[in-house]
Amino acid sequence: SNISVSIVASTNLHFHDNHLDRALDLYGCSQCEIDHNVVTLALPASEPVVNLRKLSSNVVFHDETYTRAASAGVGAVLSITQKISAPDHVTVADSQLIEHANGVPMVAVGIIGLQVLRNTITYDGADGLPLRIDGIVVNGSSGDGGIRSTDIHVVDTQINGSLRAAVGVSGSYSGVITGGNARGTT
Repeated sequence: SNISVSIVASTNLHFHDNHLDRALDLYGCSQCEIDHNVVTLALPASEPVVNLRKLSSNVVFHDETYTRAASAGVGAVLSITQKISAPDHVTVADSQLIEHANGVPMVAVGIIGLQVLRNTITYDGADGLPLRIDGIVVNGSSGDGGIRSTDIHVVDTQINGSLRAAVGVSGSYSGVITGGNARGTT
């Protein structure tokens, strides 16, 4: 398996000070604090390095280091996505997301309330402009039960590398970003 730890349907969890050489999967984690972990994915995998999905409320990631090695192949470093129901009120702070493969470092789909604060995102894969790779991508989710991504804030986050854009948003699936705030460097 490409996953070191899988946490399913958990509440009030504190996961901290771990070193993982495979992915971290959070499937329904509410009131969870994930901090001071180092997660590196080097095995070929389609999974993101860290995946938060399904109904997950009030999740805080801070002081984390997530790395996707080139050997892992195309994929995200941190993915926060809807699966039946949407994650809400997620904070990613004071962390490093490092993408050595040709994938989007951070993806959020169908999320209500995302704070990206004081992070460093580094992309050193192939030239991201022709590949249409952005540092952070936020979309609404598609389908009959589509969810608009709202209340998105990217503040004091440094995004490095040959990317098409620092932050890419799309309202083509149920809309995106009502009440957004972006400030950072590329």
